[in-house]
Amino acid sequence: MKRSVKNKYDELEAIVWRYAKRYKVSILNDRFTTSVGRAWVDSKEIKIPVIDSIEDFLVCLHEIGHIVTGQKIDDSSPDYMFEYLADKWAIDTAKKHGIYNFKYEMRAKWYVLQFIAEYHNKNNDYIIPNKVLKFVGEDIYSWKGYNVSVFFTTSEVVITKKLKSFSPKIFK
Repeated sequence: MKRSVKNKYDELEAIVWRYAKRYKVSILNDRFTTSVGRAWVDSKEIKIPVIDSIEDFLVCLHEIGHIVTGQKIDDSSPDYMFEYLADKWAIDTAKKHGIYNFKYEMRAKWYVLQFIAEYHNKNNDYIIPNKVLKFVGEDIYSWKGYNVSVFFTTSEVVITKKLKSFSPKIFK
C-alpha cells in the first residue's frame, strides 16, 4: 500500500517532536505558514513552520540545531558560525533519516554566505574556519578589497563584488 504525502509529513513532524523532546526544546504553538523559523537559545524555545515540505522539515531541524549547537559556542562568535552549526546539524540529522534536499542545502549555503559577507564587509582581518569554507564552497579570501553581496536563486548562489571605497589619509 502506498503512503499518502500527508502521512510522510506526519512522520517528519513526529521526528521533529522527538528531537525537541530529546533536547528539551519547547515548540511554540503559533506556527509560521512559510518556510522560516526562529530560535531562542537561552529559553530553549523555537517557532517553526507547519511542515508541508521537506524544506519545512529541515527548517524545523535548523531551529532545533540552534539550541543543540548554540550552547556550545561563545556568544562573541560571529553570526555566521551560529547559522553554519545549525544548518550543518539539520542537514546531518536529516541524512540520518535518509532525507536529503538539494534546494535546502543551497539555501543553507546562501544563508551562511550572507552572514559571512556581512561580517566580511565590516571586518578587514579575519579567519574563517576550514569546515565553514568547505561547507559554503567559496573562496572567501578572494573577496579582499571588495564589499560583497550574496543572492540566492532557485538553483545557485550569486555573489557580487564592489570595490571598497577608501578615504586616503591627508597629511598636513
